Amino acid sequence: MSSSKKIIFEYFFVSLIILLFGTIYLFFQPQIIAGNGYGWDGIHYAEMFKNITNNNNSIIGFPFCNRIGTPLIASFLQINDISLSFKIVNTFFSFIFSVTIYVISRYVGFNIYYSLIALFLTFGLFFSPLRFTPYYPVYSDPAFLALLSIAFLFLIKNKYGLSFFMLFLAYPFREATIYVLPVFLIFAIYLEGINKKTLIKFSISLIGVLLTKIIIINYMDCNGSQLKTALVWLYKGLSNPERFISVIAAISMTAAPLVYINNISNLTKIEKISMIGFLLSVIFAFFGGSDSTRIFYSFFPIYFILIIYIIRNKGYVFSLIILFGYMITNRFATKILEPFNYQPTKDEYGLFWQFPDHARPEIAILILTVWTILFMLYNKFKLNNNSFKKNDSSPL
Repeated sequence: MSSSKKIIFEYFFVSLIILLFGTIYLFFQPQIIAGNGYGWDGIHYAEMFKNITNNNNSIIGFPFCNRIGTPLIASFLQINDISLSFKIVNTFFSFIFSVTIYVISRYVGFNIYYSLIALFLTFGLFFSPLRFTPYYPVYSDPAFLALLSIAFLFLIKNKYGLSFFMLFLAYPFREATIYVLPVFLIFAIYLEGINKKTLIKFSISLIGVLLTKIIIINYMDCNGSQLKTALVWLYKGLSNPERFISVIAAISMTAAPLVYINNISNLTKIEKISMIGFLLSVIFAFFGGSDSTRIFYSFFPIYFILIIYIIRNKGYVFSLIILFGYMITNRFATKILEPFNYQPTKDEYGLFWQFPDHARPEIAILILTVWTILFMLYNKFKLNNNSFKKNDSSPL
């Protein structure tokens, strides 16, 4: 079989996997009931959708008023069922996100096995959009994840103008893009050095983002302070040990393998960029609000390479242990449950019990305990395996 046919078959197989799991989720996962099927954030996005389709101008709460992108695209479908229109848009972007992550994995040199692990992380974890969209269709994360993934792919391919342009397109889906854009400029300078054309392309994209921000503020009457929000959550994180533990547990649901990172000097430039992306994502998760698990996952495209690098370097057994940990901590192959209480109140059942942000503290501790036990088992296996090799190589 020729190399081109192998590539076609490989991506056909990957697409089939994504479509298979997407279909299973669509039929297996019931949609949320809260907010008339829109959910809490979804109420605001649904109101934006109505404003666009009916030329209304009702006030949308901050920060949701910034995120006009998905409601606008959903309105183009001209489907009266708001949940269905959002579900179609978000499922499409979920597919693009998964495929792009696989493309990046192969581009940076991961083999099919480890690239498939990266692919699994795009539909197996709790807030992976392919899994979460059937439950909570009226939200804006999938498009942002897809565009951020494409922007990162262009970045590592040294196509900086296209990378900045993708981030410009991503801004109406997630306002945090305004912080990501200058970070991508730093990445570009690190990869290529200071280049006049790159600076011009960045400046054009930044101006575009700022103009878009002004238009949204004026059109949506979008008033609020991101800085104030960040400072409030910083105070909560530093003053409340329970909050601090919950954020650590939230991060571990995606990035637990990174506890094994050690020799940073051996990393390639792209892997070092991924490490910086991880640190940036941790900051966003810590400062961004109450939904730390979802916020941290929202920046998955810029740090996942480091995760797969660690898994690959630790080997096949470690990868199986990690996959098992992901499935347990993210409750893979189980339905996302309707909350017992329709406000995040640390209830004992439902959505807010399933991940650490709004759950009782024992949920965060349980998640961290699972990873601790699995890592202990791996270390014991590694120790026994090294001992066996040493004895086996000793002279008779």
